[in-house]
Amino acid sequence: MKSFSGGYYEPLQDTLYDGMRAILDSLNYNTVDVVFSKTNSIESLNTYCVLDILQIKQEGKRDEGSFIVPEGEWLEFNTHYNIYLQVSVFGDKAGEVATALHHHFNNRRCFEELAKRNLGLLKKTDLRRNPQLRETKWVDSFNFDTNLTFSIFTKQSFDWVEYITVNGEVFKVPYKE
Repeated sequence: MKSFSGGYYEPLQDTLYDGMRAILDSLNYNTVDVVFSKTNSIESLNTYCVLDILQIKQEGKRDEGSFIVPEGEWLEFNTHYNIYLQVSVFGDKAGEVATALHHHFNNRRCFEELAKRNLGLLKKTDLRRNPQLRETKWVDSFNFDTNLTFSIFTKQSFDWVEYITVNGEVFKVPYKE
């Protein structure tokens, strides 16, 4: 498992992109572009898939190692999250691609592609048709929401404490009476 430090939003976007790209490729939709919402990119002329991270929720506190590893002064912990992700498909083949994605999110290949990237599908909503008006025409659009889970493993430098002093009296840690 890869250790992590810092913000997780960009690595999460990379993981979601790679997972969706792999799922689309496995369904032979290699020409469908994958983008994130609000990226200020030019709208594709091809059918494309938009990923929109709607919510990230931490589940519980964390799983923490019982002891600090004294040789390296490292503390290890794992934090679990739920992500609410909207998957939208726009373009001439939006109906075909969206129904294929919606259907295949239930199959073993999709589960494995997500699992390779430390993501797990918890549930998904119904598929919704949502045509979009552009300047000169209507563009076909479908979307559904998914609830995914992921964990982040973190290894942090931690100061090692062997003795503490309270009111001039020195105690060895862990303290035993």
